[in-house]
Amino acid sequence: MSTTAKPIPVLRPLIAVALAATVLATLAGCGKSMEDAATEAAVRAASDGKLEVERDGDRMTFTGEDGSKATVSHGDDLDLPAGFPDDVWRPADYRVRSVVDADGMWMIGMSSDSPVDALRRDAGERMAAQGWKQVMAMEHENGAMLAWEKDERHAALSFGREGDTSMISVQLREAP
Repeated sequence: MSTTAKPIPVLRPLIAVALAATVLATLAGCGKSMEDAATEAAVRAASDGKLEVERDGDRMTFTGEDGSKATVSHGDDLDLPAGFPDDVWRPADYRVRSVVDADGMWMIGMSSDSPVDALRRDAGERMAAQGWKQVMAMEHENGAMLAWEKDERHAALSFGREGDTSMISVQLREAP
């Protein structure tokens, strides 16, 4: 029996490059235009110029030759993307700082004033109550990471601190 693997859209491997460039530019204290320029340059270099990049304020849309698209947004208080599932945990006092929306895969960067340990416990309880099965838990000195599965969907929640603020990353991949 032979199976044919579905090709991964050219865009998906480059999302990490776009995020890394944005984060590095932000951490280096660059202004918004420097963040955008760094992200665009990193993506163009990593894709050998095979991606189209469109900017609209704090939003950048990357389109691959195969038509795949990803949108990267960053700001102080963004909206969750349309269609983001209600059964995925988020803190009561969250603010969305970044959003990557790419064909059934979301990466949401949030902040909260609540302590990391309280957020981690709340996430565990509420994800389980929503029918998610925990498949991984890891704690370290500066935070934690939890992974969950439900109906062929995968969610990873990462927790850390930046000064007095808790930083949360929610990564969700929908079933193909």
